[in-house]
Amino acid sequence: AVDIGIYFGEVFIKNHEGLKWEQYFSRSKYDMDIGHMVIKGFGKTRLNSIWKLYIIANCLADKTDTGEIVYELYTILENRLDEKYK
Repeated sequence: AVDIGIYFGEVFIKNHEGLKWEQYFSRSKYDMDIGHMVIKGFGKTRLNSIWKLYIIANCLADKTDTGEIVYELYTILENRLDEKYK
């Protein structure tokens, strides 16, 4: 799932100039993205594609979702991008 998350993030970065991986730091020790590599460019939020695809991979393994969810996620994320990255 980690490899899939990295690939998903790389495709997203390749298709939207100006985005890049950054290590996320937070003052809150309870922030689930702290220390993770994330993609910024979604307003106040960030994309932790590795974590998102890990969750999706678990849903696919449990057969509670189909592979179309990856495309749906990509489309949703494109719509949430800041204007300068579209």
